[in-house]
Amino acid sequence: MAGIDEHEFQEPAGSPSYSSGDGGGHRVALIAIAIGGVAVLAVIAYFMFSGRTSPSRASAPATPAAPQASKAGADEIEHIDLPALDDSDALVRQRIGILSSNPLVAAWLGTRNLIRNFVVVVENISHGMNPSRHLMVLRPMGPFRVMTRGSQVVIDPRSYDRFSRIEEAAASIDARTAGRLYQSFKPLLQTAL
Repeated sequence: MAGIDEHEFQEPAGSPSYSSGDGGGHRVALIAIAIGGVAVLAVIAYFMFSGRTSPSRASAPATPAAPQASKAGADEIEHIDLPALDDSDALVRQRIGILSSNPLVAAWLGTRNLIRNFVVVVENISHGMNPSRHLMVLRPMGPFRVMTRGSQVVIDPRSYDRFSRIEEAAASIDARTAGRLYQSFKPLLQTAL
């Protein structure tokens, strides 16, 4: 299928090797990449396991849904008529768009192959791989900064501010609602494996 190549799984490489002549800067950069990968995993997991429903948009008839079960429990799964995986982006955009109006969430929803992208990111992380090339729209803004303390190069605390947008996006979604949506989309997620 066209466009899927960019979503191929990355196989874990052997143990990383470090040259003793690299200096501290390269090690700091590698540590920063690892921290970024963990942060991205946290954000993606939060997006899929959290969410908020807007009453005015929830009643919109944009997507036909199966009738709700008779008892209304907080953890019930909504049964959605799911399209084929290749045609799922519109439904994913609509449903996740209800959960959050955060600009960073909207930016991710503007990308293609949302289900495949999510599955590849989770799979990469489960194999210890950095999924950042699949999440360029979520990348931290601003420069990565380091500072010297004595003879050691350490992360400048201002570098953590680069993740504020991601934190705000994650906080804009209710985890319980997103978890129910994840369960509704689970057949599509399994198809993308």
